[in-house]
Amino acid sequence: MPFGTKPTGATREGVPTEVDFDALWAQVYQPAIVAAGMIPVRADEQYGSFILHDMIACLA
Repeated sequence: MPFGTKPTGATREGVPTEVDFDALWAQVYQPAIVAAGMIPVRADEQYGSFILHDMIACLA
């Protein structure tokens, strides 16, 4: 998932113009993962600058 706040490109009234993915992770995904009995891991909090490489290594 993306990190930080990103624009949605929406122009209709009532539709968010941006999404805070950090808040979405903290308030929705992380608690749901814990509730499912798994350990939530977010690569940008675990590793250095080579996030993609580290993510692939963890998956392998």
